[in-house]
Amino acid sequence: MGPPRPVSPWLTRLRLPLVVFSVVVLQRTLGSEVVVDGVHPDLLTALFVVLAMGRGPSNGAAAGFGMGLVADLFTDTPFGLWALTDVIVGYLVGMVPGEGLEQSWWRVPVAAGLAGSAAVLLYAVVGALFGQAWMIDERLWKVALVVAVFNAASAPLLWRIASWARASEGDWDLAGSWR
Repeated sequence: MGPPRPVSPWLTRLRLPLVVFSVVVLQRTLGSEVVVDGVHPDLLTALFVVLAMGRGPSNGAAAGFGMGLVADLFTDTPFGLWALTDVIVGYLVGMVPGEGLEQSWWRVPVAAGLAGSAAVLLYAVVGALFGQAWMIDERLWKVALVVAVFNAASAPLLWRIASWARASEGDWDLAGSWR
């Protein structure tokens, strides 16, 4: 058989967009069918959180902004609200040190769960600041809890998928072209 042929660089660059597209399709099809006490899980938030973990604040903000814009396409709130929220959460998640994330089985799920609930809560608060007062109600804590649990449960698989998607880029840097 011989050694494997190297994959073309332009093909490897399609990995991350392919993963994002696949998660959007899963969210819009399967994710809309999964309902826990009236709340749908949020795969897009889970993906951007694992993409941002340990990659630095700039990359975290870039991942959050990109996934936030995608999420904004499918919501009926003001356009850019998810992007603004996810940029802040992505920046903060990017500050989590990357060393040791893979060495303990619980670190990635806990970080993803906390970041997911923070994103939901911040989304509601920022939405209320922009005139969407209905976003803050008695269900907000339930939504944050369901998203946190789902993010924590899906984080190990999404971590592996995100690692595969960025493996071809060497030192993955989404924000490099913005500096």
